[in-house]
Amino acid sequence: IYQCDWSSDVCSYDLQTDQSAEWYRLDHHHLIPYISLEGFSPIELHHHIIPPEDPITFPIHEIWARARPAVIAGSPCLILSPEDFILHLCHHLSSSNHFIGQLRGLCDLASVIDRFKANIDWNQLLGLAQRYKSEKFLYYSLWLAQESIKAEVPHKVIGNLQTSMS
Repeated sequence: IYQCDWSSDVCSYDLQTDQSAEWYRLDHHHLIPYISLEGFSPIELHHHIIPPEDPITFPIHEIWARARPAVIAGSPCLILSPEDFILHLCHHLSSSNHFIGQLRGLCDLASVIDRFKANIDWNQLLGLAQRYKSEKFLYYSLWLAQESIKAEVPHKVIGNLQTSMS
């Protein structure tokens, strides 16, 4: 784990994992996490949105093609499209973590839906879920977010996903 004091750009490497930094770079979907010197606030620099061993594949070149320009802390960057962000959150919530300890994930999902609600192309999201064979991850995550924390998911989206899984 890299520990960093972001105010002074001081970082130290403290390997607290069974895996090497090289393993993270080659065999994982993010680099070895950066942790603050206080031991919290991990930052994971992803090079893909899902682990390489996952049975579902999201072509990363398509995700980059749909990425949108943004400015964060005065620096230009690219961010995931709302549809890819939702797919990623739903997949992480349901497949990667099996909904265990994921209240934060549900809240993140509801926040993204609320933040981008005017710009979400729900039909594109449904098409991507079908193409990537991730309808069930999307359905259960969106349904749970809608039922438990009142995320504003259109009822037709839940209905279409439910029908496509039948």
